[in-house]
Amino acid sequence: MNPLIFNLFASRKGPEHLIWCKKLYVGRKALEKKTKLIQSIDKEKLLKDIYILMIPTNPNNQVEIMDANYLKQPYYRKQPITIVGLAVGRGEAEDQLLRIVGDCWKKQGNADLRTFLREMIREEGIRST
Repeated sequence: MNPLIFNLFASRKGPEHLIWCKKLYVGRKALEKKTKLIQSIDKEKLLKDIYILMIPTNPNNQVEIMDANYLKQPYYRKQPITIVGLAVGRGEAEDQLLRIVGDCWKKQGNADLRTFLREMIREEGIRST
């Protein structure tokens, strides 16, 4: 298993609409403060240059990269958000997306990221608050 993919076993308290994948794609910079970032996102703190990768609310999209601060908006507070990745900076988030695409291609032979991530969640599970 890639060392930058983590299983999140510790229970956390946070918004019920945020669902964290146990198998989380984490960028190198985010790795250094992974636990603190997750806690800060769960507590809805203002974060600078922190991005999440999530299964999009729009069924036409594959994966969404979003500034973590957007989770505070009313639209996102009303929806279950499944987070599959965490990064510091947009570039690092794009790197994690490339890793997801690579893993998807290796496993399925295609770039159907939505199906790949749903299967990953079925296999690995989720950790909700």
